[in-house]
Amino acid sequence: MKLGFLKGALLAGVMALAHPATAQDSTVLKIGVAAGGGYDTVGRVIARHLGKHLGESGEIPVQNVVGASSLNLVKEMVAGGSETELGMALASLLLNAKLDPANVDVDFTTFKWIGSATGAESICLTGKDTGIATFEDFITKDFKVGATTAVGGFYQIAALVKNIFGAKYEIVTGFEGLREMEAAIDRGEIAGYCGSQLDAFLRNNQQETRSFIGGMTQDVDIAGTTVPSILSAVTKPEDVAAVKMFTLRDAVYYPVMMAPSVSDETVAKYRAAFDAMLADPEFQAEMTGLYGAISPKSGAEVEAIVADIGKSDPATLAHLVELTK
Repeated sequence: MKLGFLKGALLAGVMALAHPATAQDSTVLKIGVAAGGGYDTVGRVIARHLGKHLGESGEIPVQNVVGASSLNLVKEMVAGGSETELGMALASLLLNAKLDPANVDVDFTTFKWIGSATGAESICLTGKDTGIATFEDFITKDFKVGATTAVGGFYQIAALVKNIFGAKYEIVTGFEGLREMEAAIDRGEIAGYCGSQLDAFLRNNQQETRSFIGGMTQDVDIAGTTVPSILSAVTKPEDVAAVKMFTLRDAVYYPVMMAPSVSDETVAKYRAAFDAMLADPEFQAEMTGLYGAISPKSGAEVEAIVADIGKSDPATLAHLVELTK
């Protein structure tokens, strides 16, 4: 009996080495957008580096769960998220849950937040040959800017700027994304758009073909000239509060989360691994190579920002709803 038991134990050990983890044991990262965009790019950087800090071998498997601007992924995680499932959903959903609760009926404060790879600075830009080269031009001249849908981030930022400053431009919806809007600028169909990210503008050397109108909250040096933030031009206290509320999402632009049902023990494990990844020189090198300076957040920091969004001042929230229409 003892010999048989030892043989069985030895066989089990060999099988474990041959198959170190089942699908249920291995971490998977689900990304709530199609492959190829900025979220997918950052998600795959995380997937390349996080596994070793979890004691897993190789790159974490990635699955793209597309549809409804990441809402499909969020609903899937609420319904059946597991102890080894990470998710990345568009940060705009955090705010849309407050601005449009009828369509984004999710309480993000119930999710378990693991961290954010970096923040982002939303910007407005125009084509160099459009005659719209400065912020003053942007808020006083007649032209068209592009957006995807009337509830997407491109539209919301353009509407926010237009309504605060009484700008004249028309917001044209129906574009699939940045690539289509860039092509429309080149064809002369629109002059520009709001909602791209500063890091992409600089990384892609867009200053050669695009005029930088301004970032939402940061003063930015472009070719030796400091372009003031859009926020710095806002004068009414209620408008300032609305812009600050809106840009809370940008502080955690690439958030990683787990389902509300996940245990605290599991959350602690993944947070520790994520923090170790953020300090990893190889991860930092890859991220800074893509995005320049990065501003990561721990799980606790993301949780605090999500909580701030969740308890938004009702008057400021109502004002923001009007400004983004």
